Amino acid sequence: MKSQSRIRIGIVILVILSLAFLFVTLLVDREPQTSCLSCSLSSQDAGGFEQAVPGNSSTSPRIPPKNVTPDGGGNPPISPVDPPVPPAPGGDPIDADVSLYDYKLWSDSAYYLRVLMTPDGGTTITGSELKVYYTTNGSGGWVQNVSYELLSAPNTYVVKMKDPVLENAGNGKIYTYTFYIDGDKGTETVNYPFESGKGTAANPYMISDVVQMDALRYYTGIADAGKYFELADDIDIPAEWNTGTVEKDRAYADGFGWIPIGTATMNLDDTGNYIIESPNPFSGNLNGQNKTISGLYIYRPFSFMGYPYEDEENNFMGLFGYSEHSKLENLNLENIDVTGCFYTGGLLGHGNNTQIRNVNVSGNLIGAESSGGLLGYATGLISECSAEVNVSDDYIGGIKFGGLIGEIGENTLASNTVENCKAKGDTVALEDVGGLIGRVASSSVIQNCRSEGTVEGRNGFFAVSTKAGGLVGFMNKGVVTDCTSESNVSGNAYVGGLIGSDFKAPVTNCTVTGKVEGIQYVGGLIGGTGLTSTHEANFNLTKCRFTGPSVSGNHTVGGLAGIYVNSTMTNCYSTGDVLFNSTAIYGTSSGITGTGGLVGYLNSSTVLNCYAAGNVTSNNASYAVGGLVGNTSQTNLIENCYSSGNTVSGKNSTGGLVGSVNSDTAVKNCTSFIQTLSTTSPNKGRIAGLSSGTLENNYALGEMTGGTWMSNANGKDGADVSASDAKTKTFYNGLGWSIRNSTDNDNNEIWMIAEGTAYPILSWQ
Repeated sequence: MKSQSRIRIGIVILVILSLAFLFVTLLVDREPQTSCLSCSLSSQDAGGFEQAVPGNSSTSPRIPPKNVTPDGGGNPPISPVDPPVPPAPGGDPIDADVSLYDYKLWSDSAYYLRVLMTPDGGTTITGSELKVYYTTNGSGGWVQNVSYELLSAPNTYVVKMKDPVLENAGNGKIYTYTFYIDGDKGTETVNYPFESGKGTAANPYMISDVVQMDALRYYTGIADAGKYFELADDIDIPAEWNTGTVEKDRAYADGFGWIPIGTATMNLDDTGNYIIESPNPFSGNLNGQNKTISGLYIYRPFSFMGYPYEDEENNFMGLFGYSEHSKLENLNLENIDVTGCFYTGGLLGHGNNTQIRNVNVSGNLIGAESSGGLLGYATGLISECSAEVNVSDDYIGGIKFGGLIGEIGENTLASNTVENCKAKGDTVALEDVGGLIGRVASSSVIQNCRSEGTVEGRNGFFAVSTKAGGLVGFMNKGVVTDCTSESNVSGNAYVGGLIGSDFKAPVTNCTVTGKVEGIQYVGGLIGGTGLTSTHEANFNLTKCRFTGPSVSGNHTVGGLAGIYVNSTMTNCYSTGDVLFNSTAIYGTSSGITGTGGLVGYLNSSTVLNCYAAGNVTSNNASYAVGGLVGNTSQTNLIENCYSSGNTVSGKNSTGGLVGSVNSDTAVKNCTSFIQTLSTTSPNKGRIAGLSSGTLENNYALGEMTGGTWMSNANGKDGADVSASDAKTKTFYNGLGWSIRNSTDNDNNEIWMIAEGTAYPILSWQ
């Protein structure tokens, strides 16, 4: 009996133990009622993400950002609960796409992390509870204030969660976020795009590679204006990004290259003017920290079939395409290879009220309109920048091309400023072509800038409309000071060593040292200011000089200005030779002409305290040739000036100082030290070849050859002066000039002279 009882007791114990074991097994193996997917990220990366940047899954869609209201929107926040600690991330392969949406400071002064979630198979989670658990270094907890909303049908959601952990986390820690939703479970890693940072001035987003640079395109528009970015390392854009061999969600394939950051489209309004539509500008602040981006390649050429606005994918080309109120500084772009259509620049295609500082670009660029080595079109401030870029149009017809900037546009907020900048390279296009800037359309200040290389306003469909300048092709209005052009310039009409054509922009203390060639309105400093006295030119020149080898053309050519209208020239000089050449590079032209050592054609203007020291030659039937001024019209004053070239040679109306003086022009207290006056025309004179105007108290070198002269201070030959007397201070005191000996103290005299040695020069030289 006792043995049977022991057996029964053993059986009962065995059953109890079996039940207990089964119960424990069930407890251990039991899964939560909801499945999960988890996201692992480093706290170093977590510091900086603000808007729609995708994860690294090749199936993750790049969905444009959509703001969620500060209170979260969608489902109400889920209060923390005390469920069991979730299992470690893992499980079956994920059946939902998860990618980072943004990480930002919200109105409750807390940081929130948001991710995009798209379950496979059209599965929806609307109405389901969602919880998020984080783990790090063996500890963890439930994230508070979790909410979500449907971003786009049928099942793409934005999940938002309060994230003080990431805000205060130390660098190097790994945080795993596990999302509990209805559906399959698995793991997914979400990559933040930047090294670190929060997009503030004190803690900018740090960019260290091309993928992170590419992520900037998701930081455009009003929502991301004012964010701060910095380069942490040099960046090389790999060739596979340009050839289409890398998988990208945007059109990098087919050899089109880099897609610019910031976009817009263009169209025509009812009046036929271009307008910008659908702007999505970059409005942030990028500090390159003097790092270099190399390998920028874009190939979006001009298409006649799409001219111009239907070919919108080829406009707004550059590292950045379109920007407003942005700041780009301390950056180098090396060996760019950029081809675009409208608004094409190495750094930026089109920038409104943009600040560009200390950005340097090298390489080659091709465009169709408003194209430049640094910027295609800009308003705002451009300072301490340089471009060593060859810039050209890809067809014979490009306009507004500059070595640095294609076009400076209208600025309704403030005057534009370009300062301390330089450009070096070859710039070639049809119209409005400049070594530094192609066209300045609005009031702008250009100061302490330099250009060198070649500028060619080449022959094309509309040959007379070139406007080519060593510094600026066309200047509407503004101020130019302390600038230098070493560029060799050629073109058709309005060709100048500094500025091709100018309407209203005073120029002070500027120098040109290059060679200038053209057809009509060609000048060592400026091609022309206009054609009539009613033209609002006001192109005053002060302390400017041309020291290049020569200026040549076959219609209205001058050592400083081809045609000079309604303006004042003071304290200026030219030492280059001036040639009226009927075989000029692009053909012939006709009309009123003039060739002068300083001005070809003077209209309603004043020339005061200036001189020309080059030879002046016309090898064809130029109407008037003068050592200082060729031809005059309307009311003019030429005073306290001289010419001193070896030779003035012409076919008609040839004067040692002025070729033809009209009835409303006065020439006073001037001298001509030309050695030889050569002409077969009876209209010749040591001061004026032909004159119906006022000649008063003028002198000429008694030793001048080429004719029989009548010494008369008020006649067209002027009074005699010897070469030795003309090199004394006493002689010029008699003319009423403000002059000092070169050894005397400077008391703001305009002229100075090395007594007995040379003719006077300007004190500022």
